[in-house]
Amino acid sequence: MKYVFIGFGDNWADEIDVDINTAVKMSEEDFEELFKKIDAIKRKHRTEAWYSVGSNESIEYETGAEFVDAVDIREMTEEEYKVFEKFGIIDGEGSILYNINYLYEECKDLEDAVDYDDEEEDY
Repeated sequence: MKYVFIGFGDNWADEIDVDINTAVKMSEEDFEELFKKIDAIKRKHRTEAWYSVGSNESIEYETGAEFVDAVDIREMTEEEYKVFEKFGIIDGEGSILYNINYLYEECKDLEDAVDYDDEEEDY
């Protein structure tokens, strides 16, 4: 079992800084799969994405890759996790993971998706 910190930080309309920090428990396999999904999004997702900040407002991104760049995911210790748990900041299937899974599914639907890391840049 892995203890995982998930953070998100960005700004909405130059008015509100949005910082979300949560923790989850997941298996080693799920942890590895999460990073494979993020890698696929960074390489292939080139359509608009958004993250809801409530009240019918959202932070909009030109691509899913920009959204995952605003996400910080890393392993944490059990002791750190217990602090999050003590304050009720545990999020098993929260909105950040939901967005990552949603964007990944969009990438999977694109059988012939371009792998943007393989493209040569024209100068």
